[in-house]
Amino acid sequence: MTSHDGTLATMIGSAATRIVCQNTFGHAMGEAKKKQGQWWKVRHTQGGHTQLREVEAALQALVEGWAVYSESAAHMAETVLSRVDAMDLIQALIPDPVAVDGRVPSNAKAQAKRDAILWELDNGAGADLSSARGTAWGLFNAVTAWSTWGAPVRGGDSARWDSALLGAGADLSSQAFAVISAL
Repeated sequence: MTSHDGTLATMIGSAATRIVCQNTFGHAMGEAKKKQGQWWKVRHTQGGHTQLREVEAALQALVEGWAVYSESAAHMAETVLSRVDAMDLIQALIPDPVAVDGRVPSNAKAQAKRDAILWELDNGAGADLSSARGTAWGLFNAVTAWSTWGAPVRGGDSARWDSALLGAGADLSSQAFAVISAL
């Protein structure tokens, strides 16, 4: 964001929110504060050129990160998974709860989550695409679809959004990406 007339510092950063106006910019800034994201302010001063070079290097790192993601996605789309392998990976991502003080908790909630992810794998949006059906990419998409839209979240749409971008949903998606892309 910049004022183009020098009255505001140029602000540069990365957010999941697509910025199209002042309101969405405000949301993106709130997002950055919650996740401690990198945002830079470059004032229109003589030292601004040095700051811009630092920002350029950071943005280059973001571009390289997207390249790694793209390569990983292509690899996952080419990696065939058996049903048993998919179920084992889901079990690793959503394990049964552990006993506390000798009490063995029910695994019903964990199993319901795993079943919901399996449903997404078989029937979710895009499950019928050749790049998804029977592939690691399909499993990753099933996990992210469930963690974003299917997982129970208290607090309505705002809480769902926060979970998907910054909370438990984001954590599960990140963990799934790390585990599944390593295949």
